Amino acid sequence: MINLINHPSIKINYVLLKIIISSFICLISSYLICLNLKSNIYFHTDSFAPIEQVLLFVNFDSIGLGDLRLARIPSLLPDLSIVFLIVKVLGQQDLFVILSIYAFITALLYLVGTILITVIFFKSKYDLINLSLIISLFNLFLIKISPFYREVFGHFLTPVHQGGNIIMTIIFNILILINEYKITHFSQYKKLLYSFIILIALFAIISNKLFIFTAILPFLFIKIFYRL
Repeated sequence: MINLINHPSIKINYVLLKIIISSFICLISSYLICLNLKSNIYFHTDSFAPIEQVLLFVNFDSIGLGDLRLARIPSLLPDLSIVFLIVKVLGQQDLFVILSIYAFITALLYLVGTILITVIFFKSKYDLINLSLIISLFNLFLIKISPFYREVFGHFLTPVHQGGNIIMTIIFNILILINEYKITHFSQYKKLLYSFIILIALFAIISNKLFIFTAILPFLFIKIFYRL
């Protein structure tokens, strides 16, 4: 029986099952987060402005990237990219629906990102499903009891309050941790991983200069500190 459990194909199927269950937990939790924050997600002119610009770009062939009038806060990646995909792929035109889907996707990326960082940092000492439940329930608990956290998270789920930069910082940290902890499955693709880290950093900086202060400088500081 033990040999059967340790069989490679059984192990792969078990890991895949845990990933599927964890993904389902994140999907449900993202929906519940948005549901609990519906009065804190700001449906106003500033939130709609970048969405309206993307709608113009998608709906009118005569309008190019140079014609768009965007504030500096919405990031090209992922804020405007998510809005573009919602409009282009899902065919949505309603501002409220687009912002609601955007909020759900952002919450999902946040949960998945924080769970991945925790799993990698602790070198899989904790079960993926348990971590998914703990992190999701902890966020829902804070949303329920803390007006301040509720307000901050509500701002985070709109494309004009630096939420995109937080997502890019999380993605950057995931890639750095994969490299630093020498994850087995990625060790043979070192050059590809380095290239991906550089591309993510470049796109993030182009999208939002704040990324330099939330990701690049802390990373350099830590590297220098540990070399001293």
